[in-house]
Amino acid sequence: RIEADGLYAFRIDTPGWAPMISVFRVGGNEFGCYTHVPPLVTTQRLEAGEHFVVIDGNDTKQRGPYTLSAERCPTDNEKDCRAAVRSR
Repeated sequence: RIEADGLYAFRIDTPGWAPMISVFRVGGNEFGCYTHVPPLVTTQRLEAGEHFVVIDGNDTKQRGPYTLSAERCPTDNEKDCRAAVRSR
């Protein structure tokens, strides 16, 4: 559940497999993206409301444990937000 409209950062850490993420809400897909090299780090402007998150791999060999973090960015600058999340 997202409480406020704004820029959100998503990070998926894996032990070596390449993840992808899809975020859905009522009425359709908000966004989806993937990476070939972990971690996956992305930012997206989202509206408040209920969202459903799906984590998967790029193919059947790309799977395993993962850690997902999602947080509201302290700034609306996508470049700064992504850099802060990537540096963790």
